[in-house]
Amino acid sequence: MDDPLAKLDHYIETLGPIADALEQQVGPCPGTRPALIAWLMEWKGSHPAHSKIEGDPPCLPASLKAAYRQWAKLEASE
Repeated sequence: MDDPLAKLDHYIETLGPIADALEQQVGPCPGTRPALIAWLMEWKGSHPAHSKIEGDPPCLPASLKAAYRQWAKLEASE
């Protein structure tokens, strides 16, 4: 897969199940789905140790759940 747009599209698709798991395990996203995906991209970029979140449903690290709770509170207050 050499096409940068195809790579980005694939990466975004891999974030979908993680976003779904966050909403199921922690709580609904107070913002839009694209905002949640963008936040996940940023979080994963700053936490390279958690670059491989896998499983069905994905096994979410406690640090991701805590960061999502904090982000969701900020999103809800805006």
